Amino acid sequence: MLPFSHQLAEEAVASIERVRKKARAEAVKLARSLGRNVDDSAFGLVAGVDEVLAGSAFMFSNLWLDDVLRRALNPSLPHMQNTDGEPLEFITVHFQLVSNSNLPAIRAALDDLAPPRKEGDAFWNWVEEKALHRKFAKGQAANTRTFGTTMDDGTIVLGAIELTANAVKLSVNSEARAARERTLLEPVLTGLVHAPLIERQTVEQMMASARDQSSAQDALRLPPNEERLIIHQGLTIITAGPWTSRSRV
Repeated sequence: MLPFSHQLAEEAVASIERVRKKARAEAVKLARSLGRNVDDSAFGLVAGVDEVLAGSAFMFSNLWLDDVLRRALNPSLPHMQNTDGEPLEFITVHFQLVSNSNLPAIRAALDDLAPPRKEGDAFWNWVEEKALHRKFAKGQAANTRTFGTTMDDGTIVLGAIELTANAVKLSVNSEARAARERTLLEPVLTGLVHAPLIERQTVEQMMASARDQSSAQDALRLPPNEERLIIHQGLTIITAGPWTSRSRV
């Protein structure tokens, strides 16, 4: 069985109809060249859907193979967005502390700030103040993916705030959320932190970083023949070694 996406299935149906119309036109042309008068029912015997399908098996294979090769040779990421429909981008805003002695004052300011929800002595989840009735259109593009994080009670998490020994870190997943949350966060930190440093990472950069780490880990591995030798030596020692302990089942 060959898996067809909805779009590819529509393309197949359109191709069948084009072939059917062409077959009928060719049949009419042939009948006229032979001086024959053929009625519509006769044309239906050679240009009907069933007749076209009977000779079009190759078309399904070709459409499927063309689609697979196109996606394999020209891969593309789907459009990724957060629950607000904003382009997905991982942003961390670093507010360096003016002084470590300001930690208690900063902690108190963040405790009093709404809507962050305190989750620990140095961590707050920035959550949605009230549940919104979000409706994602059924007809949205097939290559669109929506990502979000929720609390146990279903509340959507918009970002996170972490207080370290040297900085306050705001982490969000879109440029728009970073701007909105900075307007609420910066006033309460005035005089306690320096101007922020902003770190950005796109989905593509995150995936590339993950691939690089995987390649680095593979590079550290021993060659397969050396791994096999070490395993065999270990098994030999275990098999030949004395057994002094007893186990009960």
